[in-house]
This record gives sequence, C-alpha cells and structure tokens, in this order.
Amino acid sequence: MVVGGLSGFDTLAELLGRPNSRPQRIVLFDRDEGALDLGRLMICLVMHCATRAALLHAIFGRCPSAWESAHGPLTAQTMLSYLRAAVDEPTIASVRRALPSAHRSLYDTIVKVAAYGIDTGDCHEAGMVGLPMRRVWPCWGLRRGCPPHASGLCGGGHETFHYNEVGWLGAERSYTLVREALCGSEGAAALPVSFERIDLGEMTLPACQPAEASGGRAHVVFMSNADQSAKFLPRGRQGVERQLGESTEENGERSTVLLVSTLALTRVRGAAVDLIARRSQPGERPWDERREERPPTWTKAHVDGVAQDEALREALQALRRLELYRCLERDDVALDQSSLNHVLQMLHE
Repeated sequence: MVVGGLSGFDTLAELLGRPNSRPQRIVLFDRDEGALDLGRLMICLVMHCATRAALLHAIFGRCPSAWESAHGPLTAQTMLSYLRAAVDEPTIASVRRALPSAHRSLYDTIVKVAAYGIDTGDCHEAGMVGLPMRRVWPCWGLRRGCPPHASGLCGGGHETFHYNEVGWLGAERSYTLVREALCGSEGAAALPVSFERIDLGEMTLPACQPAEASGGRAHVVFMSNADQSAKFLPRGRQGVERQLGESTEENGERSTVLLVSTLALTRVRGAAVDLIARRSQPGERPWDERREERPPTWTKAHVDGVAQDEALREALQALRRLELYRCLERDDVALDQSSLNHVLQMLHE
C-alpha cells in the first residue's frame, strides 16, 4: 500500500475482518523517503497505542474519550471545538519518550502540525510562508471540501483520519484488527511489515514480493487516489495495470493482482484486466451560493446545509484565530515581518 494518507489501512482492516483473506505480509511503499519515514512512525505509534483514542491523543494532543464525555461525539461538526481544547503536553512528552530516537524529530513535526496547527513549510499563498497552516484533521468526512476549509484563514489541507466516520479509525474493532495484525495476537503472529521506495508509475511486483512463492494467492496493491492525478501517474492507471500484468511469480506464472484505489477495483492477470467495481462520484463539495448554478428549488435541506456551512465557517475562524495567537506566543516559531503583518491583519479581521 502507498503510504499517502494511510488510507490503505482501510483496505487492510476489511481484509483482516474476513477469515479467508488475511494477508501474508504488508509492504508500505512510496516514491518519497519522507513519506516512508511517516509510515514507519505511524506503525510505531499504532503499536504503542492500545486504542484509537490513544492514537488520536498522541497525534492531536487531546484525548477524544475525555473530550467526548463532556461534549458528546467527536464528529466533523464538533472537531473544531475539540481542536480548541488545551494541548495535553505531558502525554505528548510521554509518547515521545516511548518512541525510538530515530522517529522523535518527525513526531515533533507531526505534533506541531496536528496538535498546534503550525506548519512552517512553504505555502502557495503569497505571504503565508511560516504561518500556521493546518493540514491534518481528526475527521472531516465528505464535506472536507466545503468553503470554510479553503478560506483565507488558512484552513486548507485535506488529510483526515476520518475518526468516528469510516475506515480503520471509524470504530474500535477496525483499529484493533489493524493493531493486532501489526503487534500479533493470541493465536496469530504479527504480519511482516517492510518499507520500499517505489515509484508507482514504474511498479513491478518482484520489487516487493516475498521470498517464497505466493501459492496462487492474489497480491493486493492499494494506490490511494493516485489514479486521479497525472502528477503521480503520467501514463494513467492503465500503465500501472500493464506493468503489473507483466509481473510473474517465482514459478514463472503470471501474477494475479487486485489493484485498488479510492476510485476503482480491477483484477489484473497478464493482459486481462477486469473491472470489478467503480465508485460513483457524488459531489463532495456542497452547493456554493457564489456559483452561477443554483438548486432548482429551495428545500429545508438546502437551508439547513447553508446554515451548517456558516456554522462551520465561524467555528473554523475561531479555531484559526486561537491557533494564530498560540503561534505568536511560541518561542520556536520565527515569523518575518511580512508574515507577522499578515497574522495581525487576520486577527484584526
């Protein structure tokens, strides 16, 4: 599975939940060494955290269970309030000490982004370099593309853990399945996990196959949403299918590959490519009143949707202002005069 946003764990949880489809080994791959480092860190964090709440606590610095006991379920509608809570620095420090020393620097970066909303990397918006730029969210669901998320308050970024929504962090059972696969459990050994630097556009199975023959079982390759971007796949999904179809097992037989993405599932064997399923493409972005097209009729759902969007916008503005204040108070974040002026302008507005 490509490291990406770790959405491959969603597919892994589904496989682990079926008695006849347990994988034999796991390969996390990416063309970028930094992404592989993220994969290694996340594997360590999952092995360290017994529950999904503990994992989120380690990354976002707030305990979801404690927060939910006082405020109700953590959802896309309430997560901005969750992120305004004080950061539990003792827990972050405890998790950091438990990690191998090689992972601690990256963990510090992840915490700064997820817990504090501060990303000191380059930003494409003029004048925003060095300012808080939240890129990681506990949950945002299909509405993660709504207008507040792309506002001038720097609420951009689309990585979400989908906590309490779907996937491996949607429920405790799915998280437990993934964690037990990595750590081992009663009656089942831990699955071997390796990390490979592979460009998906040039992938062949021999680069990530086990030493022993697969015994006729299928390989599952999860590529996230790479088939929706020419940046990652200049030759498109069909180019990957052709390459994988040419792969052979050690016994010389053609490999059978299930190529999975967030868009489609195909079975590849030699030159034969069978489409098993394709996701429909519902509009993830709610209706925007600034667009020319309008709903044919105003219904209660439309009114409620606009009201919800406005509530999300206000909640995001409150969160971003709080994070900007916290950014100014930190000693380890240096802003040039242009960025500082931008912060002050945003706070004034």
